[in-house]
Amino acid sequence: MTDLATLDTAFPLLAAHDQPAFAAIRADEIVPAVTAAIAAHQQAMAQCVARAGDPAMLAFKEEADRRIGEAWTVVGHLLAVANTPELRAAHAQAQPLIAGHFAAVGQDRALYEAIRAIDPGALDPLGARARELALRDFELSGVALEGRTRRTLPRTRWSRGAYPPNMPTP
Repeated sequence: MTDLATLDTAFPLLAAHDQPAFAAIRADEIVPAVTAAIAAHQQAMAQCVARAGDPAMLAFKEEADRRIGEAWTVVGHLLAVANTPELRAAHAQAQPLIAGHFAAVGQDRALYEAIRAIDPGALDPLGARARELALRDFELSGVALEGRTRRTLPRTRWSRGAYPPNMPTP
């Protein structure tokens, strides 16, 4: 099983750090690193589903979310600072992958139900609020949608994710 912790040595982009090793991150490794981070995040979300109702699962999910989000933030920062043709190409290739992944996670009913199954009374006030916000994020992502709207939302989000950040989406 691959998780983000074991990817630390495979890709500098995914290494745990206080500050990213920007000089070690190569443009040609961004797409493979993002692809590996997505696979590890998918596995972590499957583990969360398997731990439905476990109050500790929420912190586990938040850590997995933090790690993949941090990796993507580093890519965005590199693009903003270096902005080479190679970085632009890598970012353009990875952006729809990450956008599509997060759209799919946001509509994962099993994951939503696993979080919903956590008894808020078993959590401290901060944990209860984190649970509430996680459920809200799922609902805003369309987890409760049905039919055609549910099927087309990930594709719509993916296509919007493919637009450059400064271009208005249709």
